[in-house]
Amino acid sequence: MKRTITITFDHEGHVGWDVHENGKCCNGLGWDEMLGQIAALTISPSRVGNGFAMRTPKEWKKHHAAMESRRKAEAAERLRNGIPF
Repeated sequence: MKRTITITFDHEGHVGWDVHENGKCCNGLGWDEMLGQIAALTISPSRVGNGFAMRTPKEWKKHHAAMESRRKAEAAERLRNGIPF
């Protein structure tokens, strides 16, 4: 099966390497993380695992919103239980 995986680097913002495939991406990776992601995408998952998440921009937005909601709920729970941050 032929696949197209694109690797980009933002030389202006220096935010890291981005890996793109089929409308999904994983942004802001370090050099070693980017290499690991390429390995994870191109080697059988039974050998190396799943690597970093690849999501569409819409999926990333939903993921980040869920993480923020979970963070706020955990902070509220700590406050209710008198646990310092």
